[in-house]
Amino acid sequence: MRLSMWILADWLSSYHPVCNIQTGEQILRHVRLLTDTDKKGLHESSVLLCQSQDYIPTLGNGVICVNQKDFLLLKTENVDEVYNQILEAFDFYNDWEYAMQDAILNNVSIEALIQLSSGIFRNPLAVTDSGHRILAGLSLDEKVDGWEEGQHFLLEHKFLPMNALAVIHKDLAGTENMRVPFFFTSDAIPYPQLLRNLYFGAVHIGWLMIWETRSPITQGAVQLCDYLGTVLEQWFSRNQTQEELSSIGMIFKRYLTGTEKETISLRLSMNSIGWSLEDPKFLIRMAPCSTAPGSLDTLYHLISRKINDGYGFLYEEQLVYIFNLKGTTQQELTAQLSRTLKAMNACGGASYIFQDLSNLKNYYEQAGIALSYSAKSSGTIAFCQDFIMDYVHETLKKNITLDILHPALQRLKQYDKKYHTDYYNTLYHFLLEERNQIRTAKLLHIHRNTLVHRILKIYEILDIDFENPDIRSHILLSYFLERK
Repeated sequence: MRLSMWILADWLSSYHPVCNIQTGEQILRHVRLLTDTDKKGLHESSVLLCQSQDYIPTLGNGVICVNQKDFLLLKTENVDEVYNQILEAFDFYNDWEYAMQDAILNNVSIEALIQLSSGIFRNPLAVTDSGHRILAGLSLDEKVDGWEEGQHFLLEHKFLPMNALAVIHKDLAGTENMRVPFFFTSDAIPYPQLLRNLYFGAVHIGWLMIWETRSPITQGAVQLCDYLGTVLEQWFSRNQTQEELSSIGMIFKRYLTGTEKETISLRLSMNSIGWSLEDPKFLIRMAPCSTAPGSLDTLYHLISRKINDGYGFLYEEQLVYIFNLKGTTQQELTAQLSRTLKAMNACGGASYIFQDLSNLKNYYEQAGIALSYSAKSSGTIAFCQDFIMDYVHETLKKNITLDILHPALQRLKQYDKKYHTDYYNTLYHFLLEERNQIRTAKLLHIHRNTLVHRILKIYEILDIDFENPDIRSHILLSYFLERK
């Protein structure tokens, strides 16, 4: 890795360097002791050392590091020690470069790649996508006085707070085409930042950020930031797998809409992400509890960052997610998801658990039933099984125009009204509890003998064969339609 006089100035900071740097380009590859021959033609890629008075007599005691028109004057007379320090600098940064290039070749995660820079920068660092979702970082949990709430949100959700995002988005407008690192300040964050735009080809894909919370960001740190940005772009260009995985949601969407029906390609797609068609899954439809613009996009990024067991996409003004329960439970996953929904003032509706992805339209509708009939409270996830009877009742009411109620209900209501009995309600619970006398008596808060007397009386009044399952089903359906 080529160093610069600025980077060396940071490395040699213990010698309190006086810097006279006019170019400071990253062109240094060697260190040599300065000779009379070198004075006649200074080597472009070498930093040269000698006693300062041997180079410029008027400088007095010290060690001077020279590269072309740039020099550092160090408060020491030990040339050999400085020479060894600079050799260590070349070794240190070369090892960093080799480690990162090797990591890229081995397709490591972006988190693992960033961890290789833990000894390089003195301040917290983050890599974000173009939606400001934090992909990886260093020292992000370092306490920042006066910004505890915002930092807590960042650590929990891997996003800056919503109010900060709105301000930063406005402040950053027009900077996406800047090809060099630049300093950025905003009222939304209580410290300056060094930003480096990241590109995939000509497309802006995110930022490398260094937050000036611990020590001032030097010109050497700016150059190292620029180099790390180049490495990250190389990583993005080689790791197309990540982009393909993020588009798995679009494959699900094609099966939902019916534009894709081929089972083999679906199985291959599932295998590519470690899923199996036989894995238990469920679908959730999510919607904001308010009409905050852009909230679904942010919700999508939050969920994709926090939960690794599913893939999502936007459809019909809702966020649709399909989750795999192979390595978790529905209860655990929905509990985790509820916290994110609450943070974004959103709610959801869940389908039954299923395996067959080719019938996604059906599970999509199931989730819609849950969402439609629920109270839509912030952070809640409603389940289809809890509202399916409401859906059935409404569907029957809309489509049945004839009176299909069993006449037994009317006869019991008339008898109750005349003799002040409770046979109508008793028969309902008796059939609902599948004619179990113990459960029915407990539910009605009466003695079992009292229940037996009532049932015998009901049989006498109605004169119906209750051993016939069709008759029992008809009566229960009639109760369902009438009592709703």
